[in-house]
Amino acid sequence: MEPTEPVGQSSVKDPVLHRWNRFQKLLNSTKIETYFGIIPKEKDNISFTIEKDPENMFCIFTVQYTTQNTPSNVLEFADLPNEICKLISEYTNKTINLKFKIEFTPMYPFDAPVWSLIEENNDMTHLPKGFVLGEYYQELVDRHNSHYNNEGYNWTPSITICTDVLLFIERLHHFDLISQYSE
Repeated sequence: MEPTEPVGQSSVKDPVLHRWNRFQKLLNSTKIETYFGIIPKEKDNISFTIEKDPENMFCIFTVQYTTQNTPSNVLEFADLPNEICKLISEYTNKTINLKFKIEFTPMYPFDAPVWSLIEENNDMTHLPKGFVLGEYYQELVDRHNSHYNNEGYNWTPSITICTDVLLFIERLHHFDLISQYSE
């Protein structure tokens, strides 16, 4: 006779997988930006994707931001008229591509997941001197981690993967401001 679990006990052996499945059920094949109601400004496009590694206890969270040049940021070509330069500029985009790893400890959900920046690519020009976009996003990751991992303060098992992702998006979603600095 097979042993059965007591009534009221969860048959979930992997809390990460259980919470991951619940997150996927909430999304219901909807894009993350649509689910959270993130509406990009005109001429902007933003997308978020998240994938769980089936063998390990981590997810990969990807952010892709694209904005078109504005009339105030016209590319200048020496031998072309200004009108042609404006037209060319309308077809050029600025992008920021970020990839993060979300690692779940064996004590998850009682310990917070640890985020890390694993890739950053951009073609932002004219950023302030000394401003390195990768370092900036690494600082945001460090702040997010320290907020939850500083001796366990501010973390609770009731924070789901969905909530943690939303809090992280809130921390880093100000791409339009960065693109303005880039003009």
